[in-house]
Amino acid sequence: MQAQMPWQAERDANVAANAAYLAETQALRANSMQVEKSAPAGMAIYQQELFEINPDDYPLIEQWLSKLPRKRQREHFRKIYLREYHSVKDDGSIAFACGNTQRKHANQYLRNVLNKRLDLVLKQYDFSLSWLELNQYRIEDFYAAKQTHDQKSDDEVKIKPRSILAIADELKPHKTEQNSKLPFFLIPVKKLESYAQTLAMLLSQKQFDFIEQAAESETAAENSNAIFLNLYKQQGEFCRGVGFPIRHWERFADGKQIKPEQVDTALSEIACEKYWTRTMKKAQKRQIEHIAIACGEVQKKVSPYISKSGFYEWQASVKKSWDFLRAMIIENIEDPTEQKELFESYIKSSSNPELRRKEMINHLRGIEEWAEENDLQCLFLTLTAPSAFHAQLHNGAQNPKWNGADPRQTHSYLNVVWSQYRSLLAKRKIEFSGMRVAEPHHDATPHWHILFFVKKCHARTAAGLFRKKALELHGDEKGAKTHRAKVEFCDPTKGTPTGYIIKYVSKNIIGFKKSAKAKDNSKSKSKDSLSLFDSKNFSDEIENLTLDDNSAHATAWARLWGIRQFQFFGINGIGVWRELRRLANGDVKDKQMEELRICADMGESAAFFDRQGGAGAKRYEQLAVLHYEEIGTNAYGKITKRIVGIRNQRTGEVIITRKKRYVIKKRPAGFKPSAECNEAQNGGLARPWTCVSNCNREKDENLSDSGADLSLNPISGVSHRLEHLVSKKIGWLLRKNIRLTAEQLHELDTTNKVRLKNGRILSAEFNEIRFIGDKHGKH
Repeated sequence: MQAQMPWQAERDANVAANAAYLAETQALRANSMQVEKSAPAGMAIYQQELFEINPDDYPLIEQWLSKLPRKRQREHFRKIYLREYHSVKDDGSIAFACGNTQRKHANQYLRNVLNKRLDLVLKQYDFSLSWLELNQYRIEDFYAAKQTHDQKSDDEVKIKPRSILAIADELKPHKTEQNSKLPFFLIPVKKLESYAQTLAMLLSQKQFDFIEQAAESETAAENSNAIFLNLYKQQGEFCRGVGFPIRHWERFADGKQIKPEQVDTALSEIACEKYWTRTMKKAQKRQIEHIAIACGEVQKKVSPYISKSGFYEWQASVKKSWDFLRAMIIENIEDPTEQKELFESYIKSSSNPELRRKEMINHLRGIEEWAEENDLQCLFLTLTAPSAFHAQLHNGAQNPKWNGADPRQTHSYLNVVWSQYRSLLAKRKIEFSGMRVAEPHHDATPHWHILFFVKKCHARTAAGLFRKKALELHGDEKGAKTHRAKVEFCDPTKGTPTGYIIKYVSKNIIGFKKSAKAKDNSKSKSKDSLSLFDSKNFSDEIENLTLDDNSAHATAWARLWGIRQFQFFGINGIGVWRELRRLANGDVKDKQMEELRICADMGESAAFFDRQGGAGAKRYEQLAVLHYEEIGTNAYGKITKRIVGIRNQRTGEVIITRKKRYVIKKRPAGFKPSAECNEAQNGGLARPWTCVSNCNREKDENLSDSGADLSLNPISGVSHRLEHLVSKKIGWLLRKNIRLTAEQLHELDTTNKVRLKNGRILSAEFNEIRFIGDKHGKH
């Protein structure tokens, strides 16, 4: 046998040494894994697996994940780590056999994701509250300090002026040096409440000290506004340093003026413990949800629109609100024997989402009818933010372009685009009206759907300006022209304009009933909308998500981020509409106001909007506006107002619609509602109404082809058949401004025809009121 060369022997020795080292390393790793498998207690599934495959880096990885506020988020990133660890292909190297290659790849991936995506979020929040741990006062220390301060003589105070807090420092048994290292989103609620108490106490004391010193100034009375503005500046800088800017601070920092009453209210707020508790809890919830978005918890594959934890919290808050409504009653202040259940009042009001949905659909149908009569073009616009505002891609993967924006920031961007677009239209004197719906993509990024009515001669210009403004930012990115600014000219052959947007209204407002397909009797007659109320229908964006669940998640999303989902524009008087519906027959003496009341009472939005001046009418052009009265100030000194009725701007008459005032009280045991006659019980179903001749001669000479102004009174002396026909067509009669004398009314009843002053013939044949010459059923 040939002897080995020295180099060969050295080679074999190195190979053997490496093999022995590898075997020893693997044995140690296996022993470590076997020992630790039984040692950990209470570990999550992926946490256990992570510890088994990489015990050396386990403490470091857990340190990285400790920045995340929820267990679900930490487990989510452990799963991502394991996925990346197992994705590395075996290249036959020793490094792979030892697991070093996999560890390096997974560690680098997780570090990049956490550092990049989480830093995008966390750097936006600059809360500084940990220093409050060094200044925690027991409430008994504060009261003792106040008592000590009050007991000092005036001479002692003048010689050595000292604040109550300075005395409290001496009375504290000890000062803790345990500075909390917890980030803001991990601070428990109890500690937040403690911080709120301390902040309110500190700021109120500083305000007291500042005012006390300023009072000694000779020019204090002359410069009171300047003194309080200076105090506002000092307190505002303090609040900004804490991370919670005082109200109106951004405007003040830009050099703009703020009103003295705004300064007073802002200073009162920051001296209130409840204000700080409310503000910090809201900020913490939004930061936690923002982190959830960064962690990929908000997407179609996990939880659409809002994280699971955020949704559960919203459900709990809704239950709490409903429990409160059921536990309370309302009592008439002037007549304490009149009592009602608060929950029943809620169900019957516009606060009920189901009633609010029906009201919106009715108004949409009214706008549509008014637009048809005025020959307007309807556009359906979709406005979406650039791709950088989206945390996830459409398939659920992470978006590498994401800039860290939260839904409120994206919604603010859309508001700016819309505001600038409206300015462009105003410069060109283009009038428009309609409604917009804000709804979330699967990753919680908001986008808008807009029903837009404009004159046909301006339609192309309006569409072009919309595309230009919507694509102003990152308009050259891939897919921008296709997805970010959609403009569709509504085609009557495909459906009514209301049908274009009604599905977005229905799938984003919670509360519509599963049986609404059969029971929906709203004023909207759009056939396009009927199938939307079938509970078996599913979301058009999230697979296997029913419309009921879609609306619940969308509502929870909107409540968490404070986003207004639905908004009419160019349409006035919806508040007046609601107040008029409170009135009964005989409450209104003015004829024009009575017509307006009947339009609201009959649910005829088109006729109502027309009498209010139409789309785009200025406030001074409207017939009726809301009337308010001051009822005092709130806890922060701000004057509060409440609606008491409506005011006729033509005559100045005020019509009181809220004649009773109620107070909320706890529901007593064995409570039974009082048997009072409320407006609904009194009103019943009124007799049909039609026209009589009450207009002056000057107006008669300026009649349009559809007749004169309408003045309504109950029908009398005619057949039940005509009463029924008029009742069915009251909305059409109102919109056409048709009026009939008593003689014309009886002629129509006996001959089924009557000639109006403008020459047109009104017919009551075929059980339908219409003009002779019109196509049957077309009005």
